Amino acid sequence: MVYPILWFLEYQRQLFQFFAKEKDYLFIYKQPILRRTFVEKTVLPVLRDIPNIKIETRPVMDCFSLADAVIMDRPTTAFYEAQMSGLPVLALYPDFIENMIAKEACASFGKSVQSFSTPEEAFQKITAFLDGNPSDYISELPLRDDNLVRILKDKKSTLPVSLLDVSRQPAPAAF
Repeated sequence: MVYPILWFLEYQRQLFQFFAKEKDYLFIYKQPILRRTFVEKTVLPVLRDIPNIKIETRPVMDCFSLADAVIMDRPTTAFYEAQMSGLPVLALYPDFIENMIAKEACASFGKSVQSFSTPEEAFQKITAFLDGNPSDYISELPLRDDNLVRILKDKKSTLPVSLLDVSRQPAPAAF
């Protein structure tokens, strides 16, 4: 999902101002290395003037060891990676993209996935996250006892060949 650019830039500006006031925290702004991009010309110069926001360009998986908690702008692949890190996670998304978020999937993550209508509401939810009980924002996804990863890790297990063998049957013709 791509947010309307002007809305997102204004939201980010307000978010950075909110973070700048939270002087007890060091925030890490994860930005991929992209040369000659809009973000490099608009967002990064603003962040360089805020002492409690650090810009990080390494892959997101490499940044989890730097953090005590994770705040994201929407539930994407990085959200699932953050969930697997065991850190408290908050993914906020604006109401206007609600139709793109699977409510059933969000229910599995409890307080970790929340929507907001206004930037002020988002800041209230971030404050609750920062001041709240970290365990309220750590999700344990229910896994079946017979999931394939566990079976493969169990060295005593003998798998039927059909689970491991790639079929050598010719692919059906496409019409």
